[in-house]
Amino acid sequence: MNWKTKWMTPLMAGLLLLAPASGASAAVDTKNLDTLTKVYTLLVNDHFTHPDQEKLLQAAIQGMLNELNDPFSNYFTPEEYQQFVNAIEQAYAGVGLLLEHSEDGQALVVKDVYPGTPAEQGGLQAGDRIIQVDDTPADPSALDKLADLLRGKADTTVTLTMLRGSDAPKTVTLTRKAIELPMVAEKDLGDGVGYIRIYSFGDRTTQEYSKALADLQSKGAKKLVLDLRGNGGGLVKSALEIADSLLTKGVILQIHQDGDVVSLEADAAGDDQIPVDVLIDRNSASASEMLAGALQKNNRAKLVGETSYGKGTMQEPIELPNGGYLKVSVDQWMLADGKSPDHVGLTPDVRMTRPESFLNAALADLEPSRAQTVTLNADDKTLPAPIEADGHLYLPLRYTVEMLGAPVAWVPERDEAQFTLQGHRVVVSLADGAVTIDGSRLSGNAARVIGGSTYLSVDVLKALQIRVEATLPTVSLHTR
Repeated sequence: MNWKTKWMTPLMAGLLLLAPASGASAAVDTKNLDTLTKVYTLLVNDHFTHPDQEKLLQAAIQGMLNELNDPFSNYFTPEEYQQFVNAIEQAYAGVGLLLEHSEDGQALVVKDVYPGTPAEQGGLQAGDRIIQVDDTPADPSALDKLADLLRGKADTTVTLTMLRGSDAPKTVTLTRKAIELPMVAEKDLGDGVGYIRIYSFGDRTTQEYSKALADLQSKGAKKLVLDLRGNGGGLVKSALEIADSLLTKGVILQIHQDGDVVSLEADAAGDDQIPVDVLIDRNSASASEMLAGALQKNNRAKLVGETSYGKGTMQEPIELPNGGYLKVSVDQWMLADGKSPDHVGLTPDVRMTRPESFLNAALADLEPSRAQTVTLNADDKTLPAPIEADGHLYLPLRYTVEMLGAPVAWVPERDEAQFTLQGHRVVVSLADGAVTIDGSRLSGNAARVIGGSTYLSVDVLKALQIRVEATLPTVSLHTR
């Protein structure tokens, strides 16, 4: 069945997460229903505390949901449901700042200022350090709490105290307004490689993705890195549309219908010519796993990063008579191979451990001849540092190799680390520090364990035709 046959009816297209698979409904025991109603009525009318009816109702609903042991079946008040939808659609009332931790982890820094927002109008810039929001000091360990303080009702004000460079602290008062953040971001990475990050799957996602891809292709992009890290899902129709646009055949998704497994297939009108690598992490879930899994199982893309979240159930939001919503799991979906990622996640084709290395690994896979440059700084305490020992310079093995775009495999039964870099197979013995390249052993102590971590001599990198520039505390590596 073509997936659009199932999903593109007006009803199905408007569902929030995923349309339910139709099937036989269990008969409701009317005695149980009557008993529940009777208990509710007795408690409301006869209990001496005269309990609040809305709270009693919510407690009853929550009790039934707790019995399911399903974290994805939830009850929302009308206000909570609107917040849930707004989160998916990247819509909120705030000032338009994207914050991150500083490199030393000691401050909160403005990573980006969205155009046309109160933050831009107030003169804030990337790199500004936020030290206080209203009367609350900016605690670097509580980034989410600070983000909540920046949000609020439209037309209310918030005062930020910030630092810029060596200037004295400055306060800026901003008026919050309704903001719709972009669903995708794009970047031309050069060498014919485009980059698109999808933050959430909402009503605008497919259109923004299509525009971003067209823009990149107009600039010469012939290969694509699709970044789904941190994307917890949303409107699955959007994920299916993007998967369909990159496939000309194959099964996107399998669902249950009337007791049978139904395969939802791609339309032949997609584009299967542009090579794609997809970045995933432990927070890539639900619709993200549908898109990434559909591309992987159809041999359309490689997945790069770490195992994804593992959410393989479908939810349907149902409006209740009191204006609240019940989001209920209605089915478990499968990928083209008939397996569900639920509680398992997607396994990356290129497994990396350092989040900052994921993009480099995708670039190395898509464009092996592309030059890579990696800089290590011993003064940066947040990253593994170069070490001098016995007159030799050593670099942290896993960090260095992964940042050059190559995954590192540990083989416990042989006590070895293995990787392929610059087209050469490298084996590092963790027992004695011996290193072989394409089967030939290097002389000397090419690797050593320091402080419980394995370090690689720069001589190994030089043997791999990697140029090393060392002016401590800085070491720069160049693959071309």
